[in-house]
Amino acid sequence: MSVNENSLKSLWQKLPSERTVFTNAQMQARARKFQAKHKRRDVTEYAGYAALFVLVGYMLTVRAAWQDWVASGLVIVGSVIAMWNYNRIARAKPMPSGTAGDSLLGSMRRELTRQRDAASTAWRWYILPLTPCVIFIAGYRWVEEGATLTELTDMRIYILMMTAFCVTFFGACVLWQFLCAARYQRQLDDLARYSQ
Repeated sequence: MSVNENSLKSLWQKLPSERTVFTNAQMQARARKFQAKHKRRDVTEYAGYAALFVLVGYMLTVRAAWQDWVASGLVIVGSVIAMWNYNRIARAKPMPSGTAGDSLLGSMRRELTRQRDAASTAWRWYILPLTPCVIFIAGYRWVEEGATLTELTDMRIYILMMTAFCVTFFGACVLWQFLCAARYQRQLDDLARYSQ
């Protein structure tokens, strides 16, 4: 007995798909959880930048060579640009206070889309402004530490290791942001199955 695979496939495709139904209360709970998580992330980001500015200020009081001033300036400028971009692009925005499911659903879609797009482009607006400082520090320390540019001293090995660490760290940050963007996309896909 032969079975026609095309007819089985068409039968399978005609089966009704299971729809995920979120009640108004479930949508409000999801929105509250989403908002609380992103507000905590905002506080962490701003606290991290505040700590960085304090550290840079302290370093300037301890060391006052021109290279330290340039490196500190690059850190401050890069951090201000990254923080301004974060505040503009990825900061948590308030959800509507009403109880209407459609307005809450639309707001969740817009916020998830905004966060997904922010995470997928974070390498450009968040990480890239901080790289000139790393390049400058590695470059001027490399030039200072040897008689020739190719001589491999202990300090230059340390510089290479720190540069490799920074590149790995930035790469891990970019990968993490792409994973976050994929998570936001999965949440958007879940909302696409919403029905009342």
